[in-house]
Amino acid sequence: MTDRKVKMNGPPRGKVNKDQKAVLEMEREFLLGELDCKHLVPSLRSKGFLDDTDEDYIRGAEGRHTRIEQNGRLLDAIMDSTPAGFKAFLETLRELNYDQAHRRLRQTLLEQGNSSGIDMRQVTMPILSSRGLSTSVGRAGLALSRSSQTDCHNFQTQIDDLSDRVGGCEDRVDDLESRVETLELHESDQKNATVQRNQERIETLTEELIKTRQEVKRIEAEKSEMKEEFQAENDRLSERLSKTSDEVEEKIKKIARLEKQIEALKTENEKLREELNELHEKVSQSRREVRDVTRKMEQGQRMLNERDRKAQLERDEDRRCIHSLVDNVNNLQKQVTQLVSQQASRRNRAFRPNMGRRAATEETGSMAVNGHNFQHK
Repeated sequence: MTDRKVKMNGPPRGKVNKDQKAVLEMEREFLLGELDCKHLVPSLRSKGFLDDTDEDYIRGAEGRHTRIEQNGRLLDAIMDSTPAGFKAFLETLRELNYDQAHRRLRQTLLEQGNSSGIDMRQVTMPILSSRGLSTSVGRAGLALSRSSQTDCHNFQTQIDDLSDRVGGCEDRVDDLESRVETLELHESDQKNATVQRNQERIETLTEELIKTRQEVKRIEAEKSEMKEEFQAENDRLSERLSKTSDEVEEKIKKIARLEKQIEALKTENEKLREELNELHEKVSQSRREVRDVTRKMEQGQRMLNERDRKAQLERDEDRRCIHSLVDNVNNLQKQVTQLVSQQASRRNRAFRPNMGRRAATEETGSMAVNGHNFQHK
């Protein structure tokens, strides 16, 4: 490790106390992998416990040190600081949300013992165990009703509040310890008086911690009852889940049977579709044949219509010819009748009246008969 140049008017230098040093040495491996100097160094500089020289020493030339190397140099700088510097380091961890590192250092520091002679682990361990219990209960509560989860959350909030109060008391105890260590540098008479007052305050805080511990135990008892209720509810839900699983398995089997039936129907549907396609082909062929026959019938019908039309025209022409012949015959008959009448008149005037009239009558009758026969023909 390279030496650092210490400024005369720089941050306070010295050594942390033996408990703080022991904590840093015990938790060094953990802190090397947990911390990030990018956030911690600026905060400690703002508090006046690091300067430019310390920052250059920690980061290295052009920041070439790795993160673990920088964290190691930061811990070395803290160990070369004062107890107040260690206190500022803890506060910085809490401010920058290094909650796990902060709790772990404080727990280790409490395990090293303090000037009050009280075993702080007896106060803090129930809180830690209650947090573990709250975590397990919180996991079990995921399957419970909304009202049970709300009650569990309320208990968790109360425990967190008490934990914060315990943490505040511990911070105040640490602050008092730091002041006691600072006062040791002054005259003995002032030190004794100040230590006595701080000792009284420590005793007061200790009593508050004991009350807090009792409150935590009470809440733990309530949480134990809640846990039993949650366990009973969980058992009911497990039984219900088992029944639901059986129903689901039965439905899965039924679905499998239905799928087999569907496959059979699909196969039959494919066969019917093939037959339908064959029928469609036959129908199409029949339609083409029907269209051909229809077209031939239409052609025959047109030929018949043309033949009928020509026959009708011929019949109409024959009728006109017959009517014309009949008209001509009628005209000839009239002319013959007139001629016969004229000849009869002449003969009557030329021959004897009687004989002539008789002969004329006979001749007229004969001509009339001949004319009637001709008209009939």
